[in-house]
Amino acid sequence: ADIHLSDEIRQLQEDLQQNIKYCHLLLEKYNLPNLAEIDSPIFFVGVGLPKVGYNVVSKMKAQGFLVNIGIFPAVPMKNTGVRFTITRLHTFKQIEEMVRNLALAFKASLIEENYSLEEIYKAFKIKSARTQEIEKSINNIINDKELILESFETIIDVNKNAWDSTIGSRSGFDWNALNVLENSFKENTCPGENWDFHYVIIKNKLDEIVLSTFITTGIMKDDMLSSKELSFDIEKMRKSNPYYYCSKFIMIGSLATEGNHIFLNNNYKDHSVSLNLLFDKLQKIQSQNKATSIIIRDLDNYDDRMDDLMVDNGYFKAEMPESFSLDIKSWNPNENFLETLSKRSKKHFKQNVRRFENKFKINLISDVNREKLDALYQLYLNVHAKGLELNTFKLPFKFFETINLNKNWDIITLDLLPDEQNKLVESKTVGVVFAYKGISTYVGGMVGIDYEFNRQYGVYRQSIYQFIKAGKEAGFNKLDFGFCAGIEKKKFGAVGHKSCAYMQVKDNFKFESLMAGTFRKEVKGEVAQLD
Repeated sequence: ADIHLSDEIRQLQEDLQQNIKYCHLLLEKYNLPNLAEIDSPIFFVGVGLPKVGYNVVSKMKAQGFLVNIGIFPAVPMKNTGVRFTITRLHTFKQIEEMVRNLALAFKASLIEENYSLEEIYKAFKIKSARTQEIEKSINNIINDKELILESFETIIDVNKNAWDSTIGSRSGFDWNALNVLENSFKENTCPGENWDFHYVIIKNKLDEIVLSTFITTGIMKDDMLSSKELSFDIEKMRKSNPYYYCSKFIMIGSLATEGNHIFLNNNYKDHSVSLNLLFDKLQKIQSQNKATSIIIRDLDNYDDRMDDLMVDNGYFKAEMPESFSLDIKSWNPNENFLETLSKRSKKHFKQNVRRFENKFKINLISDVNREKLDALYQLYLNVHAKGLELNTFKLPFKFFETINLNKNWDIITLDLLPDEQNKLVESKTVGVVFAYKGISTYVGGMVGIDYEFNRQYGVYRQSIYQFIKAGKEAGFNKLDFGFCAGIEKKKFGAVGHKSCAYMQVKDNFKFESLMAGTFRKEVKGEVAQLD
């Protein structure tokens, strides 16, 4: 207080300002991305990704300089920076020694992490005219793994055997399945039903595939992975504004497929180089499409190495709904499926599935007429409207038109037969399963239900059972049930799998508002006004 009330304060402030100005000049001299206010003693040097920041801080600590890292959630994921404070007691020599070491650590970290000044300036939306010296050093670094990234805009240009022997061997995204998706998700009326496709194959110098995946871009609902309660309220707002809280996205995989969409060659223990090439490709696609979100879904929830790599590259982790699969290799079609179940599940099967089976006529159909396909599509829409655990846009009718004519898809219908209770004059289709015959897996793509009859006749449960039977009759030993409704699927012996998504968002405020409890109150207030 005495100092602040005396003339000494002015001299001390002037001394501090001189140190601040000197530090600004040094940061400019060494071409470091300085985001600090001119008169503030707290400096922030942008590094972009967390992995670059950690590297810089580690190198500085080794040289005896303790600096700080500014990282998510204090700043957006790709706006990581190194922070330090200048005081009046620092000498010019000390400041210059620190900044010089910071420049060396910065340059070395960019090279080691395969990141560029250009990407940093783009992330922070700032410009620099003097980036050539460091950029030249970085660009001259040769990838000692000699990996080559090949990129395609359509599956037609991708070698079918190469694709199906790697990523295509999984679940429902082999070459044929992706050809169907491409033809279905284009030229649709609704923007949310159109996607662009990108295919990435990374090879080594021996022409071996090290990594393969596919990427889709389009419009998604920002609350896709939010709680059901929040999505329920937001959907009310979307009745008047269909694209309320929606954004352009980039996704590894697609919203119509499920499972790990990244093939990594098991002959390589360290996939950091190939994954970094993939991350670079994602950034380029994001820039071209001006997308706000990048999503890498359905990865192992317990992979610590992947966690570290993703966080270092600016991605945060989010939970996915549990997915389910069933191994029926040990089930002999001539035996009763009941014998494969646990004691508790056997009771459920007898009471809620088997005793209703004779109420239905089961059909395996294809190439149905437009009227019939419209009715099946409506059954799918009934289920989609309730599926808020993974809130997505509905699949376009064009998709169902395409699979209706495709030999790799089965359409299993459940026709309820007339009886005294339902008072039907003739049989009525009350359930449908659209199943894909993959290379090694029978995939339950979509389900449709008439909920008027579901409670009384167990239509959904019967649909699961008929899907299992159809898969076994088609010669498959593994069935994929997809997400959600875990309680019902487990009763048939299905096993749940925990997976996660990694996300990177540009609009941090928008994302945080979705996560905040206050947002739901605001939405509910608006919904109340609408009601």
